[in-house]
Amino acid sequence: MAALMGGHVDIAIASPSEARALAEGGKIRSVTLTSLERCPLTPDVPTLKELGYDVYLENQKGFVAPAGTPKERIIFLHDAFKKAYDHPAFVKLCDRLKIEMGYLGPEDFTKSLQSMYDQIGSIIKKQ
Repeated sequence: MAALMGGHVDIAIASPSEARALAEGGKIRSVTLTSLERCPLTPDVPTLKELGYDVYLENQKGFVAPAGTPKERIIFLHDAFKKAYDHPAFVKLCDRLKIEMGYLGPEDFTKSLQSMYDQIGSIIKKQ
């Protein structure tokens, strides 16, 4: 966002919550979303799929562990993160900050990352 605001780039990718204040202040214009569905924060901004582009990139944040980490450690971490994610104080904070929430367990997060990796790789190979 700093490079966009500084005129160093013409376009940037940011989550709706990251770009919200600048968009509301008229400093930037939200053009499209890379998610599968429109965002409640920006209901008038279409997705790339709506515009005819078969692209889906989610703004995911997550934790990863080294290959070979024992399954019981992964389960322990998952349980701890899920408990924190579901905690009312965290939910309230995310709501106040207008952060879209979504939780994926280890298997689903792995599948999602692999899907995006494959999609980006196939696009790069076409270039």
